This record gives sequence, C-alpha cells and structure tokens, in this order.
Amino acid sequence: MESNNLKEYQLLYDLSDYYSQIIANRIVKWLQRLKGSCLLSGDESGLENTWDEICVQVQDETWMSWDIHKYTIRSRLVDEIESEPLAARNLLSYMSEDYDNCEPGYNPESAIKLVYKKLMAMADNQSNKRIKHYLEIRS
Repeated sequence: MESNNLKEYQLLYDLSDYYSQIIANRIVKWLQRLKGSCLLSGDESGLENTWDEICVQVQDETWMSWDIHKYTIRSRLVDEIESEPLAARNLLSYMSEDYDNCEPGYNPESAIKLVYKKLMAMADNQSNKRIKHYLEIRS
C-alpha cells in the first residue's frame, strides 16, 4: 500500500510541476514583452525587457525597484492562476509547501507561492548575452 501512496504522490507532483511550468512560461513570455518605458534599469543597462531585469536581480542582487517587479509578477500570477480550471488550482494549492496548513480546496496564496518559486528558479538559471554582459560589468 505504501508503494501506491508514493506513486499517487509522484503523479500529483508531476501534474503540479506540469501546470506550474506552463503558468511560469506564460508569465516569462509576458514579462519579455515589457520593454522600453517599462524598464527600470535604464537604457544604458543593455537589458532588453523586464524578464532580463528580473533575472539579473535574482542572480546578483535586488535593486531598490524589486518591490515593483514583485508586485508585477504577483499580479500576473494571480491572473494566470485564476484562468486555470478549478482542478488545476486545487492541485497547485495542495502541492505547495504549506499544503499541510491549508483547508482542502483552492487556496490562492498557496498556489501563488508554488508557481512563484518555479518562476524564481527559472530566473536564476536564465542566461543570454544581455544578462551575461550586465552581470560581467557589475562584478
């Protein structure tokens, strides 16, 4: 029986990872479209979009404007998660790190935490020539 519980947990984990990845990918694409006057780093930074800015902050150090980026990410996370079917939202809530403290069903904060963590891991691992250049001149 223990083996079945492990298999069920793995299935739930895989499904939540799948949904959180899809949502995180949509948010990255949206953040990559925020350019020009949306940038907080200035024209001389060499960064092209808000996603680049977030990546360098996660990989190096946060700027004074980090709260603005966090707010932007959170707002988009709420919209993206709310657009998912209830079953997917319930799954994301259940599989979050704090699911033991949650009531059964959909808990927006738990789902947001789960996808936010995935998004930050993606930002920490993202690299392109703009990000590399920015980080090189900062060191």
